[in-house]
Amino acid sequence: MKYQIEKQGHNVLVRIDGVAGRERALIEMIQLCRRSAWACQSGECRNVATIEDRAAGGSVFLTLVPRTGAQINPSGVEICLRYALARFEMPAAG
Repeated sequence: MKYQIEKQGHNVLVRIDGVAGRERALIEMIQLCRRSAWACQSGECRNVATIEDRAAGGSVFLTLVPRTGAQINPSGVEICLRYALARFEMPAAG
C-alpha cells in the first residue's frame, strides 16, 4: 500500500492506493481507529471533527476536517496512518 498526505486549507487529504477489494474494510478500520483515539500514538485524531471518505479504482480517499479551533498536523496523521495500515495488513490469527 502506498499513501499520500497533503494539507489543503484547514483540511488534510489522504490517498491510500493498492487496496482493491478491501476499500470498505479499510475505511471502517480507520473510522474505528479514530473513535478509539486514546490509543493513537500521535494523538492527532483528537483534532479531527469528521472524516469524509470515498473509494474508487482500488484507492481510498479521505478528507480530514478539523474540530473548531484545532489544526491537523500532516506529520501526526502519518504516524497514525502507518500504525493503522500495519494493523490492516497483518494476517488474521487462525
